[in-house]
Amino acid sequence: MIIKIPNPFNFQARKTFLPQIKANPAGEELILDFEGVTTLDSAALGMLLMAREQTKDTSSRVSLINCNDSVKQILEVAQFHMLFKIS
Repeated sequence: MIIKIPNPFNFQARKTFLPQIKANPAGEELILDFEGVTTLDSAALGMLLMAREQTKDTSSRVSLINCNDSVKQILEVAQFHMLFKIS
């Protein structure tokens, strides 16, 4: 399943993002497309953790694609590069 992430990815995005990740069958690969996302906040990081939990905790099951350099930097500072495949 591929989910396009809204910009900005913040607390307000939960209304659309959370139902989408919950619709993903448990254990299925989840691809989160960050194309066009320029900023994310701590609520977004929490939602990413919920997405990971939805796939039953294996890092190879959640991929973050099309991340720009600023998003990658935020994810790296938060140590999310250890939890997700990021490109």
